[in-house]
Amino acid sequence: LIFSDKDFFELFDYTAEEGNLKTALENPMSVVLSKKLAVHLFGDEPAVGKIIKLDNKHLLTVTAVLKEQPSNTIFSFSSISNIETIERVQPNEGDFINWGWNNYQTFLLLDEKVNPSVLEFQIAKLFPDEERERLAELKLKPLDEIYFSNNKNFCSFIKRKSKSQVIYLAIVAMLVLVVALVNFINISVAQWRDKIKQTGILKVIGAKRSEITSSMILETLFLFIMSLLFAYYITYLI
Repeated sequence: LIFSDKDFFELFDYTAEEGNLKTALENPMSVVLSKKLAVHLFGDEPAVGKIIKLDNKHLLTVTAVLKEQPSNTIFSFSSISNIETIERVQPNEGDFINWGWNNYQTFLLLDEKVNPSVLEFQIAKLFPDEERERLAELKLKPLDEIYFSNNKNFCSFIKRKSKSQVIYLAIVAMLVLVVALVNFINISVAQWRDKIKQTGILKVIGAKRSEITSSMILETLFLFIMSLLFAYYITYLI
């Protein structure tokens, strides 16, 4: 469960399975569920209007259900509620007046003409003088750079990975592919010697050129289709 102000669905593109996302976060104690969580809680029944209990004491009203998020999203959450809800369900956590409080991620939609560096300076001026020293390392980060960012200030619901780890895995995958190709070539050469003998015998017993050719093509096509299905199945399981 994450908390956000009511403009979340105006800033980010989501599609509603149920309900209206434009008004889903208008009121405190309202919650939007992912499709997976909605099915887990209510089965195939409509979820909008239903009540769920948070921490076994706070009642939240379901106002919308999201379609499943694409796998390449950087956000990882199963439900989202109005930011004012946190002051009611976690009154000791909703410290909105402490300048050092950094539990909330802020996203901005900038006009194309805005210079991010200038805006960073303007934002820093909003802070008290004693807080500005620790702002030197904080910068605005484009959304598409967050996934590989080393910045440790991002909240836990934002998915991130190490770029070097991805590069190492890609290199390993390429090496495995090269080894597989070499093995395939070796096996094919070994099998082709037997195939030459087989083709010679077929010619001796009177097989036509077209029959030999069609037989080889059908055999190759069969092996290709079986290999493709097998590879797809293995990949799906992994």
